[in-house]
Amino acid sequence: MSRSRLAFFALIVACADGPTGPAARSVSLAVADGDAQFGTPGSSLEWPFSVRVTDASRGGAVKDVEISWRITSGSGAAITIVAAKSDGLGIASARLRLGPDTGTYRAEPNAPRRVGAAPVFSARAIPAPVIESSTPALAAAGQTVTITGRNFSATAEQNAVLFGGLRGRTLSATATTLTAEVPRCALSRSVDLRVAIGAVESAPRVVQTVAGTATPVNLNTGQARRFEGTDLECLQFSSAPAGTRYLAVSQNAVDAVTLPLRFELRALSGSTAPVTFAAAPAPALRSDAASDWELRLRLQERSLGPVHIASAAELREQGATADPQLGESREFNVLKQDNTTRKITAVVQAISQRAILYVDRDAPSGGLTAADLQRFGDLFDNPIYTTDVEVYGTPSDTDANGKVIILFTPAVNALTSRSDAGFIAGYFYGCDLVARSRCSATNSGEIFYSMVPDPSGQFSGARTKDVVLRTVPGVLAHEFQHMINFHRKGGRLDVLWLSEGLAHSAEDIVGDQFLVQGDVQTANDFKRPNYVRAQIWLSNLRQTHVVAEDPPGSLELRGAGWLLVRYLTEHYGGTPLLGQLTASTAVGAANITAATSRAWKELLSEFGVAVWADRAPDLAGVTVDPRHTFGTFDLRARIGALSGGFPLNPPVVVAQDFLLSATMASAAADYLILQPSSLAAQRLHLIFAGPRGGPFTPPGAPQLTLLRIR
Repeated sequence: MSRSRLAFFALIVACADGPTGPAARSVSLAVADGDAQFGTPGSSLEWPFSVRVTDASRGGAVKDVEISWRITSGSGAAITIVAAKSDGLGIASARLRLGPDTGTYRAEPNAPRRVGAAPVFSARAIPAPVIESSTPALAAAGQTVTITGRNFSATAEQNAVLFGGLRGRTLSATATTLTAEVPRCALSRSVDLRVAIGAVESAPRVVQTVAGTATPVNLNTGQARRFEGTDLECLQFSSAPAGTRYLAVSQNAVDAVTLPLRFELRALSGSTAPVTFAAAPAPALRSDAASDWELRLRLQERSLGPVHIASAAELREQGATADPQLGESREFNVLKQDNTTRKITAVVQAISQRAILYVDRDAPSGGLTAADLQRFGDLFDNPIYTTDVEVYGTPSDTDANGKVIILFTPAVNALTSRSDAGFIAGYFYGCDLVARSRCSATNSGEIFYSMVPDPSGQFSGARTKDVVLRTVPGVLAHEFQHMINFHRKGGRLDVLWLSEGLAHSAEDIVGDQFLVQGDVQTANDFKRPNYVRAQIWLSNLRQTHVVAEDPPGSLELRGAGWLLVRYLTEHYGGTPLLGQLTASTAVGAANITAATSRAWKELLSEFGVAVWADRAPDLAGVTVDPRHTFGTFDLRARIGALSGGFPLNPPVVVAQDFLLSATMASAAADYLILQPSSLAAQRLHLIFAGPRGGPFTPPGAPQLTLLRIR
């Protein structure tokens, strides 16, 4: 395996804050999604029933809780498990197949140690609606149409009246009559009129519509504009020469993780044969056992609650040693895979200006030499310590020794199963900085835990000394940022996505210092893993919860977090911004918006455009807003130099009717390039809406940004 690839695998699993075991918790269950659907008798529902599992006492999602389901009413129905255990969002799901009769069907989920009543999911089996007539025969946008027939819902909002796929506003309803307003984005042409109740649609009836007004899109080449709210119902591109192109960036601009947003992006150009684009199958997020381990550690650290950072005096009373000497031994509590701790004994084998380096007595022989350990100490002193402190702030010094302990122990090796592709190279644990009354396993001091050379694979997969020497320094820079972050935020880290983005930025910045020193290879070892993770994210944009707070730390999440932080430093104050984000009492998107004085939706829009537009070949010679670039950082060159190149290559859609129907994760984005064939002859309309053209489901925050490329 190559040097850079080894560094990549080590760094992705470096963060650690304490183990947890959710299986012992009492939990509450609530409806998350999929309730109150409609289907025809004998059909499977369009969407799964999704239940959310939360901690009954503290709130917050609980992962890996097994959910069972039972049908409580409706004969002949069957339920199929989709996700038996709750995921990082606390979501588990199952799909209901309705029985042969019309009527209401109900199902309930259950879980071990459930507290409170079980939520009830319902669905109705109904006959398909039938359209018998509609008036007037020629209906203009905004005009009211009366539809007669049967099997309509008497609840107006349950009837979706679709004009060529565009949803009109249903004004009134009985079982046999509907009145609806023709949508303002209708074109002058013949369209299929349908009535849908959930997934149950009528047969079509042809009607003639007349175009109305729309929100005009007037952009110069290189100019971008963000749209939201009612503007998304109908965007009309103004006349422009043939060959004009637009980048369309659809986003779910929420600032905290939610269920994926269901959406439709529809174009109308005047052609009569709409093309339906099936969303490309999303690859599974790149997570592994080590990332899952990190999640458990992070949750355990949060379980410490509002913590009191122990003073040096308090820690001395607990037995902390302020000034150990070479050869001196000490016991440490170290974490195990099974969420418990054990004691090991380690010996001081090197001391530098800023580090005390201990080696576990059980470390395999023939490992790190005195020179190796001194080299670690020197690297930590400069540039890791000096750079991280200058950028992110001063760390705590709870054990009053002015140093950070670096503990090399095979207990870290043992955290990785032999079958795992990646490995845990090291971690920081916030428990060590709090009083024993808050965390009994505390080692009462600033400590970084590192793996040791184990070429024979005694404790886990084989790890050579060369692997340790090359991978651990980058992890140390990353974890030291977490250590500073924990102290400056008063006993907690930021939310997962931002804390990881900040810690990965430390690898980047320390790597820059190696470049200054002329050490290109070490700089590459620090910096290249961020490029690899960003490339993975750019390959799976739509399904990555960029603002994940609790789910497992996927590579996509880390790549997105680092790239967003890098973007912000380029436009909002450089590295001083990183120190501000590290110290702020605010977390997540609120932390960023406070530091930049910009609205989250605007930041996300500009970042989303920059991800594609920065030094894009299609924009050669075109002046764009600097905020639609990465400033001094050449994103395409860095990512493009990797195997596989720059992966964000949106499909080009030539002007025609099309429909893209998919889901989008929290703060995620989807990209298309639109190329109207002749806007002088036919106007292109664009609609960004929920399923079947309806409203988006809260708490989604849809927005669409258009950049004129040519």
